[in-house]
Amino acid sequence: QKMRWRGFPSMDQHTDIAVCAHVACWSILRHYSECYASQRELLVHDIKVMAHQFDPGGLVPGNGLDVYEAERVFLAAGTYPLLVSKSITTPDDFYAQLLAYLDSGFPLFAAMEGRGHAIVIVGRSWQDVRAVSGNAWDRVSGLTVIDDNYLPYRWVPAKATTGAEYSAQDIDRFIVALPEKIYYPATAVEAYAKTFAKFLRNFITMPAENETVVRYFVTTVAAFREFARKNASQLGRELVAAIMQLETAQFVWVLEYASPAQWSKGEIAARAVLDASASPKDATPIWMAHGTGTAIFFDRSVVPAKADFINVIPAIGAPLSRMEQNLRPINARP
Repeated sequence: QKMRWRGFPSMDQHTDIAVCAHVACWSILRHYSECYASQRELLVHDIKVMAHQFDPGGLVPGNGLDVYEAERVFLAAGTYPLLVSKSITTPDDFYAQLLAYLDSGFPLFAAMEGRGHAIVIVGRSWQDVRAVSGNAWDRVSGLTVIDDNYLPYRWVPAKATTGAEYSAQDIDRFIVALPEKIYYPATAVEAYAKTFAKFLRNFITMPAENETVVRYFVTTVAAFREFARKNASQLGRELVAAIMQLETAQFVWVLEYASPAQWSKGEIAARAVLDASASPKDATPIWMAHGTGTAIFFDRSVVPAKADFINVIPAIGAPLSRMEQNLRPINARP
């Protein structure tokens, strides 16, 4: 289904190509061109041309883009798009992936095919949930979006609410435009997180299995090292030094475990770092893991990977805090 524009034209482009999906693609690629020198600035007209194998002229763009044409735009722009669709039987998996890539700092192209509309998701807000749940998405109160029918930025609830035009429940698919060499998908991280938690419980104090909140996101190893330097009192000198010497790929998945009580205070029980360039079939995609008193480093050059343990001596009473630097938290509804 084509996603048609229903508001006023923006971006100083002709009305017949300023449809919502075009503007959503443009917004994401404009963000990338502002942040990265390797990405050139594109006009909405460029988006129109990139969506097709040939120049369709002025008639076709007025019909909007479907999600596969949007995927083609991101590929033509030099990114590596990943399209994720929601399953009726397992919607929680869809929202877990959405949150993972959003927490990684990637703006997301989101399609609401039932409404024939497309938006860009750029942020999320947490809510204080007392219930025991291992799903971090249950702790999201809403999303901050760019909707071409409104001025930026707009807050929409995570669940259908009286008076809200739409909610995150209306999102059917999303596209994340990834950089090169992020091969390990969020679905593989979700599955590995559950398996690895059983291993960690043998060495690190962890919440009970049915009371563990799991969160994960992509970052660069440079950003992770910067986080370690700034939080040296929590990690201890030995662990910080080992992190600085750790040989990893440029991109890593950071995996965090917490109890509901720890989550509400912005704390975690344990953290793991996975290779984002690993294959989903890799038996040991992990580089390291640590809790408050113990850290484990994995030598992946041998099979099975060899685990080396080091003692961690943090400052007395210093809890481990969540790593939030990729996405500035939105603490309240605008």
